[in-house]
Amino acid sequence: MKIFLTGTTGKVGGYLADYWQDLHRVTACPRSVVDLTDTAQLSRFLEESDFDLLVNPAAVSTPEGCESAPELAEKVNVEAPATMARICREKGVPFIHFSTDYVLDGSEAGLKAEDSPCQPNNLYGRTKLAGEQEVTAAHPEAIVARVSWVFGSAGEGFLEKVFRQIQEKVALEAVADKYSVPTSATEMAKALDFLIASRSHGLFHLTQTAAEPVSWHRYAVEVSAAVHELGLTEGPIPVTPRRMEEIPVLRTNRPVHTAMTPAKLSSLGHEMADWTHVLRQRVTELQSNNSHPTF
Repeated sequence: MKIFLTGTTGKVGGYLADYWQDLHRVTACPRSVVDLTDTAQLSRFLEESDFDLLVNPAAVSTPEGCESAPELAEKVNVEAPATMARICREKGVPFIHFSTDYVLDGSEAGLKAEDSPCQPNNLYGRTKLAGEQEVTAAHPEAIVARVSWVFGSAGEGFLEKVFRQIQEKVALEAVADKYSVPTSATEMAKALDFLIASRSHGLFHLTQTAAEPVSWHRYAVEVSAAVHELGLTEGPIPVTPRRMEEIPVLRTNRPVHTAMTPAKLSSLGHEMADWTHVLRQRVTELQSNNSHPTF
């Protein structure tokens, strides 16, 4: 299968490019190939190209990035996906668009299924929700895949950052008043394989299972425990809890409760592993790739 893949300089797109390279013919579509802010160029490029599947992880993907460049966010997060969906429908080609837990109503605690209410509280969430709606309207057979806190992808995610900080003996701290669920890049990719093979369509949460929502603090504590279980530290390294308002880089308002559950995937027969299990797999993988046997 010939797959066109955007966002390949990002974490998710970069990972999928590597994951699929030996399975399919993957054509990377970074900005140097096609500018997603230019809908006319994007339309021509896709209309003149031959592909079997278009996958779009590209986004202005931080709240701060969207607030500082709202026009760019509108073009990349809303207009470009709408164009992609329209052309894929016209060509009879499946389309997968990535979205985020930040589209959800974060006012109430609990795990959110695909039919949970959406009420984003920042521009990032609003543009991503608008992108979902445009894609669904333009191509009803498309897949919209929401992800959160992806680890094991291209570049350094939160898990990898905590692992590195433990190795470098940096004091650990993490936000304790924001809740979501971590997602393994490998499990995410396998879920996509399942959805593609089963010719599914609609909205899906591609995150791990969890007994309850997870804070960044709990996430870091679990990484610290996993490192200790491997015998790399004398005991679990403590993690200082912080509030979002204490972290200068989190300048833009964020939703508090956006933990997702992959209910629809499970209903179709594809089970996502518990987040603590795949977290330990990733920590073990990081240690096996580590040049230092102990910390």
